[in-house]
Amino acid sequence: MDSHVHGNKRAEYDRLLREARREIDAKVQHERDEMDRALKQERAYVDRMLKDERVDISQKIKQMREEMEKKLNQDHEAMEKKFQLAYKEMHLKLQKDRKVVDGLIQTERVNMDVNVLQARANMDIRLQQECKDMDYKAMVEQVMMEGKMLEDRAMFQSHVQCHSTKPQEHVFSTPRSKKHYAAQSPNSKGLVMSVSPVECHSSPLEEHVFKSPPAKHPVTEQSRILAHEVYIPYNNKVLVMEFYIHRDCELSHVPTGYFDERPIEMRLSEPGVLDYDFLMKEVVGYGYKKDSDLYHFLPEHACNLPEGMFLISGPGDFAKMISRLNGSKTRHLYLVYNRPPKDDYEWWSDMDSEELRIQDLQHEEALARELEAKEQLNSLGYIDVLCKNIGEGGSSQILTQTPMTNTKKSLDFGTGDELP
Repeated sequence: MDSHVHGNKRAEYDRLLREARREIDAKVQHERDEMDRALKQERAYVDRMLKDERVDISQKIKQMREEMEKKLNQDHEAMEKKFQLAYKEMHLKLQKDRKVVDGLIQTERVNMDVNVLQARANMDIRLQQECKDMDYKAMVEQVMMEGKMLEDRAMFQSHVQCHSTKPQEHVFSTPRSKKHYAAQSPNSKGLVMSVSPVECHSSPLEEHVFKSPPAKHPVTEQSRILAHEVYIPYNNKVLVMEFYIHRDCELSHVPTGYFDERPIEMRLSEPGVLDYDFLMKEVVGYGYKKDSDLYHFLPEHACNLPEGMFLISGPGDFAKMISRLNGSKTRHLYLVYNRPPKDDYEWWSDMDSEELRIQDLQHEEALARELEAKEQLNSLGYIDVLCKNIGEGGSSQILTQTPMTNTKKSLDFGTGDELP
């Protein structure tokens, strides 16, 4: 019985539990439905609010875009106006600058044309002057050659007629006939005939050469002077200074360049000016270099090396040399190369360094350019330089070979006399 009661209670309890569950489920479902309905209403409201916000934002963006486009259009119009004004101003400025540049170019062209015309005129004048100079130099050289030829013939005739018993065959390699002497110019014939009665009274040249030789007479200094006095000078310019240049490889107590070689004659005539630059330019043509030495002395005075020779190392030494002239127009120079002779030049060049050779060349080029510039600026006339042997270099003046007697005298190195 108790189990039956207990079973009824259990059943009742299950029934109540099921009813309570159904009520709870109904409440939960009702609350869930209420929440879904409230959520739908809230979602609908949010959607409506978002739609309204989108519409408002779209309208605002549209308005802002319209305002921005309007502002951009206004700014564009303002920039267009400013650009047009700036373009007009720049165009006007460019036109003004172009006019100024065109004027400058035209002025420069006119100046260039004037300079070209002036240069052409100067060139024409210089060419005419050079043509006149060349004609004058050619005429002087021709006169000098003719005078040299006449002088040689006169000296030979005087020597043959007065001082020898045979014609000098080493002077004239081929015999000259009577017809040849008859065809000579009147000037040379008169000059040859005028030399004949200087010291002797023999027959003319034709009879002397082809008939009987005259008596032999001793050669004296007076006969040479008379023979030169008969000759009319072919260069009538006033002599400024005459140099005799002796060259030697090294300086010693027995200078071979003085005793064994003939000197070079260098003559300066007016309107040439004797100065240190002229002398150095001329001696450069005869082998003077940076390491060379140049001395001056008088051979008629006994000189004792090194007191007897005076070194010329600058304008001061040159002025001292001029002060020692005492009215003389002749000066003897001694050029010392300070290097071995030509046979030993290869050994000397091997011993020398390349740097020293380059320095010597640069020094010579600079000295030549400086002297040439000074000559072009300060030259007032022609400088006639007569040299017998050009040597290693030449000169820019007129160079002709002239006969020259040996004027050397023995140097007495035992005395201590100095030049005046």
